[in-house]
Amino acid sequence: MKNKIQYLFGLLIVGAFVAMAFGNSEQYKVGEYYRYVPSADTITNAEKDTLLLPVTMYSQYTYCIQGVRTSLSGTHNVKFVLQQSNTTSGNTDWVGVDSTSTTSATIGLLQGAELYGVRYRILVNGSGTQSSRYALNCTFKKKN
Repeated sequence: MKNKIQYLFGLLIVGAFVAMAFGNSEQYKVGEYYRYVPSADTITNAEKDTLLLPVTMYSQYTYCIQGVRTSLSGTHNVKFVLQQSNTTSGNTDWVGVDSTSTTSATIGLLQGAELYGVRYRILVNGSGTQSSRYALNCTFKKKN
C-alpha cells in the first residue's frame, strides 16, 4: 500500500511540474500550424458576419484562407476581410490585413507570408440583394 501511495504522490508531483511549465498561457494553443474551419453559413442582402479565431497567436504565421460562396438567389457579392489586433482583448484596434471579393468568382483566396498580430478575425460582408451560402477553410503555418 505504501508503494502505491508513493507512486501516486510521484505522479502528482510530475503533473504539478508539467502544469507549472505550461501554465495557463494562451501561447500554447497554437503550434506549428492552426486550422480553422467554421460551420458554413448563409448571408442575406447586406448582412455582415464576424468570425473571431478562437486562439491567440504569439508567433509569426503565414496564412491561406479560402472563402467559398454559393449563390442561392439574387445578385450576389460576398467580401471576405482578414483583420488583426495586436492586443489580447478589446474591440477597438482591429486593422485590415487582406481582403477578397466573390462577385464573379465562387472562391475567394487570401494568402500571405506575414501575420504579426496576436488576434485575428474574418469579416464576411454581403452586398446587393442576395442570399448566398459561404464556407471558410483557413490554414495558418508558423514561420521558422
